[in-house]
Amino acid sequence: MRNVLKLSSHQRKLLISVNKKLIHIESVLKPEIQGLVSEGEKRIQEGDDWVQDYEIDCFVVFVLKEDDPERNEQSDNILTWLWDGDKYEDWEWGIGDGKNHNEFHNWENHPMKDEFHCWLYRSLYSKLHWLDILRIGQIWLDVQIKYQMELDV
Repeated sequence: MRNVLKLSSHQRKLLISVNKKLIHIESVLKPEIQGLVSEGEKRIQEGDDWVQDYEIDCFVVFVLKEDDPERNEQSDNILTWLWDGDKYEDWEWGIGDGKNHNEFHNWENHPMKDEFHCWLYRSLYSKLHWLDILRIGQIWLDVQIKYQMELDV
């Protein structure tokens, strides 16, 4: 059975703190990405000769704590990263959707079953073990819009 690890109350509080930070990130990230979508759509609709399409890449990068034993000053110390590249049409599902993405909400005895989990948190614990999530010291965001054009030769 996945995720049955016994965590201390301190560890659980730290995990809740990570979720809260990710909820905040989603709240500022969603309007930023929506603005880029609007910008891309506007350039296409106005007949911008250079822009025929666009892509938006959103990377959420999780970096090791300063005191992590595996931290190496010669590297970026990236523990993991999440990527989202969709141009949402309705924003009903995913980043900043306000829905509870808690994987455990239907589990009878899971200690996290009553928690609210945002999209990014669910994505994170789908990739990492709880103890690895506790190793996160920083979260970096990298959002890019890529304008695209195709020419026939």
